[in-house]
Amino acid sequence: MMPASRGKALLLALLVLIVYTLLFQDLRGLWESSEGRYVNVAIEMLRFDDWLHPMTHHEHPHWTKPPLTYWAIAASIDTLGRSEFVMRLPGMFGFILTTLFVWQLGRLFHPQRPWLPALIYASFMFPASASNFITTDSLLAAAVTASFTGFCYAIWGKTGSFGARYGALFGWFAAGLGYLIKGPAVALPLFALLLFYIFQHRAFVGVRLYWIPGLILSALVASSWFLMLAGENPSLFFDFIYNEVLVRATSDKHQRNAEWYGGLRTYLPVLLIGTLPWWVYVWRGFKKPLLAWYRSFRGGADRIDEKQKFLLLWFLFPMTVFMLVKSRLPFYILPLFVPLALLAASEAEALFSKRRWYLVPMAGVAFVLVFRLVLGVADHFKDVSIDSRMLARQLEQIWPAKLDEVVFVSHEAQQGLSFYMDAEVEQLAMNEADVDEAQQQTVADELLNEGDNEDRLWIVRRKNAEAFEAVVKETGYEAGSLGEARGRKPYRVYRVDMAPGAR
Repeated sequence: MMPASRGKALLLALLVLIVYTLLFQDLRGLWESSEGRYVNVAIEMLRFDDWLHPMTHHEHPHWTKPPLTYWAIAASIDTLGRSEFVMRLPGMFGFILTTLFVWQLGRLFHPQRPWLPALIYASFMFPASASNFITTDSLLAAAVTASFTGFCYAIWGKTGSFGARYGALFGWFAAGLGYLIKGPAVALPLFALLLFYIFQHRAFVGVRLYWIPGLILSALVASSWFLMLAGENPSLFFDFIYNEVLVRATSDKHQRNAEWYGGLRTYLPVLLIGTLPWWVYVWRGFKKPLLAWYRSFRGGADRIDEKQKFLLLWFLFPMTVFMLVKSRLPFYILPLFVPLALLAASEAEALFSKRRWYLVPMAGVAFVLVFRLVLGVADHFKDVSIDSRMLARQLEQIWPAKLDEVVFVSHEAQQGLSFYMDAEVEQLAMNEADVDEAQQQTVADELLNEGDNEDRLWIVRRKNAEAFEAVVKETGYEAGSLGEARGRKPYRVYRVDMAPGAR
């Protein structure tokens, strides 16, 4: 039984973690394109009471991600109301949950100070800052860490304990949830586990990994949403694998740092700045076991602890894949900060011989809070082009009345307007030459097929204004300019009505 004093200390630590995570999360508006898109899809689910079909607009399904993150955002809004803070709650929850699982891993990897890896992870610059952004990655990091916590307890947990007996089943279940969050990205760490099984087979003697039932459980959880839609869209799963995995990995279609040096440019700054203020301990904790493993290959003797080998594989295999594929974004490597925190903890033990050791984690907390505060203050006092809140304020001044729809023409829609203006957001092509996956209809198609019965604003890049007016005129309508606004580009704002002679 846990001593009362220890229980109070853990409760206090949890409260501090929660307060730290929640601070300054509502200062900033929704930034395009990711935050606006995730929120828009969640709002569409609530608007049409359809939680199975992710949509950016009622005419445009959106199949780029499985739905669990959308569900989490929509559930937050439905339960607590609309605010930037509420919409960021799933990311905050993911960060808190990941930190708690790191603490559980600390009981296996650093039993003398099991809280140390969690303290390091929580005060890393990158993971705590990432919780301020609405993406899939904080929830994915929680799912991956939960999965590996289960597998680690199955391998190294006390013989006969609940974790040793059933930890692997929990690991498989969490991996399935990870697939519902971000698809096959969850498989990369699992391949690292498979490599560890190959390199360190003796560590698995007597371990219950439940390979067959575990894979079945994971597959059922991962495929649950796809199975519900199989009747109406039989190819969804395979289309998803092709478009969102193979195409992203092998082409620069999405223009996400696909250059040969893109991995270094994207990930090196994240690793250097994101591990502050612990980066010295991270480097030492990573370098020592890596060199020991290298020497073991040359000398034949295994001089590296099996747990450290596991942590190295957990980091190195996914990191290598991320460096090689042609779609690279900083948040992709967020789950890899967990093994870095566990590796750093072995070197950070020496920190406690110093009188003011607590200044290091306090510096990390200060970095994160200042970062959030600076983003929020800058957002209020400086026009940030990717902030949809700024554009919404301009549009409300131009047209204060309630709208049904905001239409962007031949330019990526700022989907955060769905939240700020309580209106659907649609993206249309100027003409047939501009039609693509994001804008599958033209302005002429929209007006000729549906007319302009809805109360909506049309947002056109300033340089395309004359072409838009000409297209609208050809369809028997008239585009009336209401003024200009500044978002991601300089825009001209229009209303479209039936031309006088065509009434």
